[in-house]
Amino acid sequence: MLSILIPNYNNDIIELVESLGDQADKPDIKYEIIIGDDASDKDIFRQNKTVTGQGNVKMSRQKERVGRSRIRNLLAEEANYDYLLFIDSDARVINTDFLDNYLKNKDRAQVICGGTSYSEDPPDSKDRLLRWKYGKLREQRPASIRNKNPWVSFSTFNFLIHKPLFNKIRFDEDLSDYGHEDTLFGLQLKEYNISVHHIDNALLHTGLEKNTAFIEKTKKSLENLWALYRNQNYNTGFRDDIRLLRYYHCIERFGMKNLIILKFRCLQKLLERNLSGTHPSIILFQFYKLGYYCLISKRQ
Repeated sequence: MLSILIPNYNNDIIELVESLGDQADKPDIKYEIIIGDDASDKDIFRQNKTVTGQGNVKMSRQKERVGRSRIRNLLAEEANYDYLLFIDSDARVINTDFLDNYLKNKDRAQVICGGTSYSEDPPDSKDRLLRWKYGKLREQRPASIRNKNPWVSFSTFNFLIHKPLFNKIRFDEDLSDYGHEDTLFGLQLKEYNISVHHIDNALLHTGLEKNTAFIEKTKKSLENLWALYRNQNYNTGFRDDIRLLRYYHCIERFGMKNLIILKFRCLQKLLERNLSGTHPSIILFQFYKLGYYCLISKRQ
């Protein structure tokens, strides 16, 4: 019935797996939990390996990192059941009916997305505030909002898909670095006219990177976005659906790109000082992303 697939790199997944196992361990549910370890540090891998002592849990390990897209495709190949529930490893189950909600809704659309939640309280560590603020403002949204544009709202954080359908699309393995593999997957779902339905069944995102690390990951994701955008197959969809690209094209149309690049270069260090500090501004972060994207487009 259900293959729960958890790609992992250097996260402690013991609590997550135990919570999922407790919910799945019912007479009417056939399930398996497969962890795809993408060359985590040896100590973390050995620690996580202890969960495979549970009957329906197994783990595969990559000797070298293969990336977020490839590891998910490999997990799907290992899966034995028809429904695939992908869950990111930096998640915590906060709903005792989490699996039941997915199973109750599995026939409402071809893809079901549960959503992302963040702690109401800011992290104790001030150097992780940027990721928390961004998640609260941009990613934590109710299903009623996400369903207004279901493909654009698609997220890999936790989603359910029928295995034969997944095998027709799969994740683009050219995207080995962080960022926008879910954007591309959502766009492909839209192009194939595959129905996506969002439900209020969030997991708590616990993987709050330090501010400086999140800035670097954001830059990598913007480089991925530019690489995808240059592929003519996806230009129209990206232009219509992604807010940053709409702003970028508006700037291009009015001949303002060089001005934005100039301002960004002058302000980049000051922006990074704010974003990596104890009072990061999401408005400045949005300008930072736009300026960096314009800079990438100028270089290439």
